[in-house]
Amino acid sequence: RPSSLPLSGSCAPHRAQSTSLELGASQTMATLSDDDLAPLRAVMNQAGMINTPGTYDKVYNDECVFSFDTPFSANGIYVSLKNWQGVSQTHLTSHANKTNSAVYVHIKKTRVPKPEDPDKPAEEPKTMNDLLQATLPENKYDEVVELELAIVDGSSGSISTIAFPHADIPMLVTSATEAVVAHQAAGDAEAVSTLVEDEERPVSKYAENLEQVDNGVKISPDPSTWECAESGMKENLWLNLSTGYIGSGRKNWDGSGGTNGALNHYKRSSSISAMLLSVLVRSMILMPQCLRYSPSLGTLTILS
Repeated sequence: RPSSLPLSGSCAPHRAQSTSLELGASQTMATLSDDDLAPLRAVMNQAGMINTPGTYDKVYNDECVFSFDTPFSANGIYVSLKNWQGVSQTHLTSHANKTNSAVYVHIKKTRVPKPEDPDKPAEEPKTMNDLLQATLPENKYDEVVELELAIVDGSSGSISTIAFPHADIPMLVTSATEAVVAHQAAGDAEAVSTLVEDEERPVSKYAENLEQVDNGVKISPDPSTWECAESGMKENLWLNLSTGYIGSGRKNWDGSGGTNGALNHYKRSSSISAMLLSVLVRSMILMPQCLRYSPSLGTLTILS
């Protein structure tokens, strides 16, 4: 049955190695009744209440937007499935009223020391890097992650909870919840962006006189839609900076690699500035590599 606050100890626990999460595997638990799911279903009938974040959306799943509470605080934090803002238990009801949010994922994390192997002798740090690695929390502790859904009634202030994950929870809510929990925290993304912005970026001499053809071609901001215009390949793609044409790379001697889509386009158009499209998955930041092809030498020059 849905329960009311306080929520301490009521979440469904997940034992996680470091910061990894195993989501989507429903636990063995009692079937949820219609009464249990009624508050959640009522919210789902309202448009825009359950949203799944994309790769480049900001998800505040690491700290309350009003205070310094984090998932490691005593009561964790609650992240709205509507706008992906995280709030502490203290600010939960007021946030729901202000933003018209109703469904939150309650994230509570606890660090526990990693089990020691009695048969493995303790090793003393030999270098500064060894010492640094030994003091990092992810190398000293495992994380126990506890999750549940909290449905907030803004008019009455009542809060009901449902253990998560659970096979009876609608797929729409399950997918959105898993995406919110697993998403890179907005604070981490901003820190990486600041680091990148602080780097010196020399202007390439090839960029000054780069011809860009006004042919109406637009590049989608969604990397999953990028594909070779000639073959439909989705890997080893090159973007022509003059024409907007996306083609695959060279075909290797053994048949692997690309399909020569970019090279064939060059032969047709003689447009020689291209950018290798690649995604640095760890930081979720687009990291392009720009190159220029020299027809006379038959070589590629890295521009940036």
